Amino acid sequence: MSDKSAIVLFVKNEVYDIASWISWHLSLGFDKIFIYDDHSTDGTFEVCEIISRKYNIELNRTNIEKEPNFYWRQKESYFDACRKSLNNYKWLAFLDADEYIYLEEHNTINDFL
Repeated sequence: MSDKSAIVLFVKNEVYDIASWISWHLSLGFDKIFIYDDHSTDGTFEVCEIISRKYNIELNRTNIEKEPNFYWRQKESYFDACRKSLNNYKWLAFLDADEYIYLEEHNTINDFL
């Protein structure tokens, strides 16, 4: 397995910041972004969909009918990203849409890790 890294985001209604969040973390060198949208109503999913056509972003939408509990949907999203990352990524980060990784002494996340 190579030293590739991925990041997981569970998001809802973050249209005003989502493009910046994605750009920031791609610029840090993450090899993949998994985004799980919890049925945003403000255009977040649509913005992510457009960006995912150009970058290594896997966009998923949660299933409210199958799982009505928010916390269980979040847990299942994280577990899904873990399953998909197994044997593909050495490192996997879990962040919220208002959290940004900041590197002081390294140019990329993989150098840091």
